[in-house]
Amino acid sequence: MPLVPQSPEMRALAQLVEHRRRLMADRVRITNRLTSKLKTYFPQVLQWCPNQDTMLFCDFLSQWPTLKATQLARRRTLERFFHQHQVRGEHRIRERLDAIKSAVPLTTDEGGITSNALMVQALIPQLRVILEAIERFDQSIAERAQRHRDYALFESLPGAGPVFAPRLLVAFGEQRERYSSAQEMQKYAGIAPVTERSSEQSWGHWRWHSDYFYPDHDCSDHGWLRRGNIRFNGHPVGWLPNRRMGLFDDVVTCSIRRDTQTDEDMAWQ
Repeated sequence: MPLVPQSPEMRALAQLVEHRRRLMADRVRITNRLTSKLKTYFPQVLQWCPNQDTMLFCDFLSQWPTLKATQLARRRTLERFFHQHQVRGEHRIRERLDAIKSAVPLTTDEGGITSNALMVQALIPQLRVILEAIERFDQSIAERAQRHRDYALFESLPGAGPVFAPRLLVAFGEQRERYSSAQEMQKYAGIAPVTERSSEQSWGHWRWHSDYFYPDHDCSDHGWLRRGNIRFNGHPVGWLPNRRMGLFDDVVTCSIRRDTQTDEDMAWQ
């Protein structure tokens, strides 16, 4: 059977979601490095800015890379900074300002502070570029995915959302004849368990051979459901037995092949 490539729109969308996933990995790598450096000389900022993957975090450290620089700033300047970055609640801002005023330095060793602060200043521009790139990719993915005729099927999946719905669309593709059952898709993704037996013992494991990027979609192993958005009898879906998860696979695959949107109530019948 000759190889029939998918449409240019689908191939472009597949590349976009893959590039975005790699950018997300870069974001995690850079924020981990920043957290590691800040813990050595300026750990307080991790409490004042608990979300390290935001422009608030980048702008704060760009202006005040050390505790000493932060405490030398005027109170009015800090207030204006938090207001400009959409920090809501005067009580929350006052708490942060009081914490800045009363903070005690972790170390006074200028040798360690200077070198680590310089490294933080080198990492912040990298994080800023990554965050801006992810935002542009999100916009491009949303525009392309919503133009696809099958997008409504994946968007109707409970808990899919604007991030996982396009990834599910790419994972299943637009060639309906490619997978005749949910089991075939699981085998291609590498998440179908392999059972080995020797004498009276048996054990299972993932398939060693699978597409490199496919399992990382988080959709092949129901990662978009494990976020706690969907519950069955009061329990998160991630706790459901494998039989239930297999049934959900069948429902999704059946809905896609029939061009019908998924009904959450039907999925658990």
